[in-house]
Amino acid sequence: MRTADANGVVHRPDGAAGARACAVGEVRCFDPWWYAIDTVVPIIDLHQRATWYPKSTAMAVWLSVSTVLGWVLSTVFALSFTRLGRSP
Repeated sequence: MRTADANGVVHRPDGAAGARACAVGEVRCFDPWWYAIDTVVPIIDLHQRATWYPKSTAMAVWLSVSTVLGWVLSTVFALSFTRLGRSP
């Protein structure tokens, strides 16, 4: 995972490979739980996915598939929930 601040300085969560570690006020710190929720739940925007980007193409594809699955599952949930509200 990587991101860059407004000055173009690259940040990584661990600060490895010459990049700076996440610093409060420079970039939003990476949190894997919030990133997962931000990726899968389509309505919630926690600004994790918009800030942090995967380094590999395979991970980017997996995240896109997870987002699509999140939209599908949310739609199924919403349709099921509205069907429960109907009177028989």
